[in-house]
Amino acid sequence: MDKKQKIELFLKNIFKFEKFKKSQKEIIDQVIFSNKDILAIMPTGSGKSLCFQLPALVNNNLTIVISPLIALMKDQVDSLRKKGIQAHFLNSTLENYEKKNIYSKLENKKIKLLYVAPESLKNEKLLEYLEKIKIDLVVIDEAHCISTWGQNFRPDYLKIKYLLKKLNNPQILALTATATKQVEKDISLQLNRNLKTIKTSFNRKNLYKEVITLNNEIDKIDYLKNIIKKIQVPAIIFVSYQKTAENISKILQKQNINAEFFHAGIKKEEKNKIQEKFISGEIDIIVATIAFGMGIDKSNIRTVIHYNLPQSVENYFQEIGRAGRDGKTSNCIILVTSDDEEKIKKLISLSFPDKESIENLIYYIKNQKNNPFFSSAKKISYNCAIDEVSTNLILHELEENNAIKIYTNTLCEIKLKLNFQPQNIINKIDPKYKKDLEKIFKLSFFKSKIRKWFLFEDIITQTNINYFRSKKIIQHLEEEKLITIEEEKRKSLFLIKDKINNFNINPLSKHFEEILKENFKKIDKLVESLKNKKCIRKDILKYFDEHLKENCKNCSACLGHVITKNIKKTKKEDYVDINKLKQKDLLNFKNTDKAYITILKAIAIDSSLNDRDIIHVLTKTLKKSHAKWKFKLNSYGVLEKHTNKIEKLKLILNKLLHKKLIQIDIDGFLKLTPKGAKILEIKKQ
Repeated sequence: MDKKQKIELFLKNIFKFEKFKKSQKEIIDQVIFSNKDILAIMPTGSGKSLCFQLPALVNNNLTIVISPLIALMKDQVDSLRKKGIQAHFLNSTLENYEKKNIYSKLENKKIKLLYVAPESLKNEKLLEYLEKIKIDLVVIDEAHCISTWGQNFRPDYLKIKYLLKKLNNPQILALTATATKQVEKDISLQLNRNLKTIKTSFNRKNLYKEVITLNNEIDKIDYLKNIIKKIQVPAIIFVSYQKTAENISKILQKQNINAEFFHAGIKKEEKNKIQEKFISGEIDIIVATIAFGMGIDKSNIRTVIHYNLPQSVENYFQEIGRAGRDGKTSNCIILVTSDDEEKIKKLISLSFPDKESIENLIYYIKNQKNNPFFSSAKKISYNCAIDEVSTNLILHELEENNAIKIYTNTLCEIKLKLNFQPQNIINKIDPKYKKDLEKIFKLSFFKSKIRKWFLFEDIITQTNINYFRSKKIIQHLEEEKLITIEEEKRKSLFLIKDKINNFNINPLSKHFEEILKENFKKIDKLVESLKNKKCIRKDILKYFDEHLKENCKNCSACLGHVITKNIKKTKKEDYVDINKLKQKDLLNFKNTDKAYITILKAIAIDSSLNDRDIIHVLTKTLKKSHAKWKFKLNSYGVLEKHTNKIEKLKLILNKLLHKKLIQIDIDGFLKLTPKGAKILEIKKQ
């Protein structure tokens, strides 16, 4: 049977499709019958997975799929196994014994498709196995993650070009649902390959797009409740904040609506349960941050509502792409308020460090007691109060400039059992390790009756034996069966080099500024597309360099408001016009103000304070691990003289809440109420 016959047979008998969707056949033929590297830009729901799963069966050797979507990995692998396909995934959710089993299968050529998380590309052990194996294809899913100009940038993707080199440069299939011309060029640049682009039309005709513009006086949550009465389910409501997701789901539940919230702060087991219930139809509505939806295999989502503004045109397009993947008519509704733009810009700016932050991170690394030292990007991010994605990018730049060397997935702690007495082990070991082993056995760990975890850090600090030498000794002991390693923990090992002292941060700082400005432009473009009263679909497709000759006749600009036509806009009872308070000169901090007046003014001025942080912001007692922007608020330190009265100030805050002078809004932030505003006006008189 030739390859063309296999393609048709596998399509019908294994994947149960009668025919290919648009562009699938062209991409699959290019992958199987040419050696060209491909960038496939296909909107959500157009069948990207088949473009590499089917070739993996036709080809003789291994296909590697690099994907950031851990939930999707498991779903796809489970689905492939049910079809009798040898598929596995490797990511941080697996236990060591599961990883060993996969390595063994790789060695014995018993895997056709291997899904790996991008951080796995730094795993030396995995690379050792992959270098020995013939690889037909490397698939880079969510390829826009490699570009600093794309949404959801992931620094780990920058390692892919080095992986490809190590694997003898196999063919590439890069896949993304959204890419502008700039991102398209950057993907090729970052992979150092000349990619042939195959683009499917982004025009999903079955999606009706409705934009509702509300001003700040309108009760947005009341409006949403009325929309819910008119929509078809299953539905997803996208929000910006975790608190918003929780609060809206509770409000809907009180209306006897079958809704649940979903965000990154939920435990893994709970996330899986919610996803499974939504997919099976047990839950009608998910209220979620962007943590939900990526890779969710549910074709019959009838409605997507954006309660808050998405982070870009790309994000909006990708998120509405969850709807109507079965081809049936589905609705995409977005509520736009006048302060949404400011909120989303503030949220995005949290991810970008300033010059001082970069300097602090480098200072932190330079002042470690040990060199090398064990840590993780997450820990460094926390200690330096920088977003984890930005921390990874800074670390990547330091490594690229030979200022540090990062050894990932490195053995740092072990639970071990001595199979002989220490002296007997010393006598049996290779003579070249004897002196060092004598030093190691003098460590307090071996004198203690209650032995727990043996730390390589202790060897480095207490014996002056370097990490790589000590690891070699321990591995030798295990190979000779003189010890048994029962459990192990791994971290990254950071080697600090002299070049860190001369690292020029200016280009990196400037790069962050440029990316932030570009992201702000994307928000401006999205708002313009939603508010300009032109055909929404036509305007958004133009952003992706796709030009419709005529208006779509399936959006609120073309058809009018189909879903929300008769929904009345009710005014908020608790609305306070902050601008009027400013014009009346009611919000200037004065030394003579009582503490409760200062708190009321701070809440009016800084709209992103919550009840957990506000007193620490006002008294200048925030921990360094807090987001950097909180240190730059107008109200930061205005009650510094009350630093020793924090508990008393918390009682005052609770009284203000109890007396309804302030309240906590749907997003979890403190807001001034009309009663609170009246107090400020009285005090002015």
